[in-house]
Amino acid sequence: MFKAHEFMRVRMAYYATTLFIVVPALWISLSFKPWGKVSGNDRSIKFIRASHVWFVLSLLMLALEPWYNRATGQAFSHAYHGAMTHALTVGFVSMSILGVGAKVVANLNGEDTAKLSKLWLVFALINVGCGLRVLNQVLTDFAPASFNTLGVSGVLILAGLVLWALHVASLMYRRQ
Repeated sequence: MFKAHEFMRVRMAYYATTLFIVVPALWISLSFKPWGKVSGNDRSIKFIRASHVWFVLSLLMLALEPWYNRATGQAFSHAYHGAMTHALTVGFVSMSILGVGAKVVANLNGEDTAKLSKLWLVFALINVGCGLRVLNQVLTDFAPASFNTLGVSGVLILAGLVLWALHVASLMYRRQ
């Protein structure tokens, strides 16, 4: 078993390693200038910008995790860590895939993206669903009733993904 001072050294090493991940990752993300001016009417940019917001949020949650655990008196919060990974996977990764995918499929099929759906419903469903999931998953540490909304968040995300997939499939299989 760890002695108190050994446990503290392990925690400090864990936190130092976390900062070695968070700081460069934030620098790389911000170097892409996701909030810079965009010429034209690109329907995918909102997905890319939102993905970077989710990325920054997940990194901040990672950096703050030791303080959250200490404030709540836990050695490790599965709820908080799960919320952080959900912000990273659904928020950052999925939103990036949806934005790039919508643009690439339209371009490869010779579509004028200015005439296509702006995908606002897809964008809203996935962001609201992910936001509900991240917030309520953290809240489960304090209010077990928050578990009740986790299913709703999944339904919203799934509905957004299905609408996006139907849209992309319609572009791919459109008769020329």
